[in-house]
Amino acid sequence: MNSATILATLKSLGYECVPASWYRHIADWDAWYRGSVPDFHSYTVFNGMRHVRCRKLTAGMAKNIAESWADLLMNAGLSVTLEGGPEQAFFDAVCAANNFRTMMNLYEEYTFALGTSAVVLRLTGVPVDGEGRLLEPGAVRPSPAIAVDFVRADGIYPLSWENGVIRECAFATAHYDGGREYLYLQVHRRDREEQTCLVENYLYRVPEGAADTGGAASLERAGLNAIPVTRGIVPVFRTHSPEPLFFINTPNIANNLAPDVPMGISVFANAVDQLMDCDNIFDSLNSEFVLGRKRIMVKPEAVRSLDGEPLFDANDLVFYILPEDGQNRSTVQEITATLRIDQHVAGLQLALDLLGLKCGFGPNHWKFDAGHITTATQIITANSEEYRTQQKHQLVLESLLLRFARTVLRLGRDFLGLELDTEVPISVDFDRSTVENDGEEFERDISMLEHGILSKAEFRMKWINEDEQTAKRVQDIFMNTCMRVYTNSDVKGVELCGALKNIMALAGGISDGIGFGDNTKAALVTRGMAEIRRLGTAMGCNADTFNGLAAIGDLIVTAFSVHSRNNRAGHLIGEGMKAQDAIKEVGMVVEGINALPAAISLSKKYAVEMPIVNAVDDIVNRGKDPKEAVFELMKRDKKSE
Repeated sequence: MNSATILATLKSLGYECVPASWYRHIADWDAWYRGSVPDFHSYTVFNGMRHVRCRKLTAGMAKNIAESWADLLMNAGLSVTLEGGPEQAFFDAVCAANNFRTMMNLYEEYTFALGTSAVVLRLTGVPVDGEGRLLEPGAVRPSPAIAVDFVRADGIYPLSWENGVIRECAFATAHYDGGREYLYLQVHRRDREEQTCLVENYLYRVPEGAADTGGAASLERAGLNAIPVTRGIVPVFRTHSPEPLFFINTPNIANNLAPDVPMGISVFANAVDQLMDCDNIFDSLNSEFVLGRKRIMVKPEAVRSLDGEPLFDANDLVFYILPEDGQNRSTVQEITATLRIDQHVAGLQLALDLLGLKCGFGPNHWKFDAGHITTATQIITANSEEYRTQQKHQLVLESLLLRFARTVLRLGRDFLGLELDTEVPISVDFDRSTVENDGEEFERDISMLEHGILSKAEFRMKWINEDEQTAKRVQDIFMNTCMRVYTNSDVKGVELCGALKNIMALAGGISDGIGFGDNTKAALVTRGMAEIRRLGTAMGCNADTFNGLAAIGDLIVTAFSVHSRNNRAGHLIGEGMKAQDAIKEVGMVVEGINALPAAISLSKKYAVEMPIVNAVDDIVNRGKDPKEAVFELMKRDKKSE
């Protein structure tokens, strides 16, 4: 059922929803999830005679990502505990009757793939009047039941929301009976006078071919008893509570595509480029074994035999028909290409690492080996990006499960006549069997390091994020005659240089603004580099890092270039302009000013003397006159280098 038909049906009932364009995003994510994106996975190749339709292979990473997050969050290790025997038994019975645990894992996967899913409660067999009010409060009917519906993003149509929270919503699900398609539409809205929630139920027959029209199809209203799934459901049901019977589930990610739309975005919404890279490289790798073998170029006269029969399949991509150019060349010409397997494997691994970063797993989550993409490790450390992201996503799921459990208890008490305590304490515990405690793991690795079981390189790679293998892959990719790339395992040292050199560039600019010459500036940035080195070595960085491109090289260009934002801002401050005015004049981020608080804090933490950093901080953040700050620097005690 297409969204245009559902939106038109809701409009005929007097309801307006989010823009129709939003559902095109959902359709795009669904295409990636299914591994079949129009105009990307289907393409044509010309073989000299005709265009041959081809199918691009997919690595299936969109499905892999959504499934992985679902398995991390909603798995067999998760438990919902109600501190009351009858309450726990009733909740477990409702979940079991609706296959809740299995369906929640499935729809958690849809949540991460399509951005949103919903869990919707409904009651059957409960006596109500024509306006949906309970006739016999607490009465037990022959077959009262609590049903749970699960809805994907393409069936969720928000009607009203506040601060990003959906207050009223319609849910559309397709059902089939007797060879006919039906649309079941639930509208959950608020009674403005009573300030309680009510549910309107509609059933429509879908005409044949409606899904193929592309536009809005006209639906025929049907009675709710027409199909088994809606049998026993009343047209209007009043919940007698301000709390809704639906629960929206999303990844805990900000919707940067449409901030005003109260629905979530796919976990790979901002990683589509990386999904394309993975599939392009994966397809190209597999094609290497076809296209990398001999290609046979043939002239037109060799295409058919003397009796006119074709000599080879027109869909064959091994043969290529050369145009008639009149040149005296061989009728058949072979071309042998060199296989580029290693380059493809390195490129795919890099694409997988970038995809992992974009989707919350961090780098090195997947490994491409022997033609298969596998998860690199089954253990998650508590200091990893994946674990932190997992905890963030758990906040949404935990809130949903708590509200769901309490609402189930309320329905059992108010509509099924059961004696249940709706205020019983409820807790949600997530599976931690794959999470390793950082402290225990670190002490274990220290012991292995001391006993020579773990090498220094392995220890630094694990605990300081120094991944030499990835660094070398990136080096190989970008190294060429125009660019020379160096690797450095001292990540902390490189990052420290990248931040603190901006402060020294500010100092150099201030020197220029005051009117000092080149010799003064050279001395200033040289001593500034000494301060950076002192702090870095105190923090455990490699001293050699501060003699390389990340330190001296970056400092020179930042401190002396006319294009440097920090140098320019410092020059304006040296001329007497306030720091904030200098930032406005530059019109871009001045990183050195932003780095000052961290630099001051680190110098105090590690007891490292950094007089130039302190002087710049006094000028920028305390309004000290630049000339006075220079004068105080010059009065410092005499020292040797």
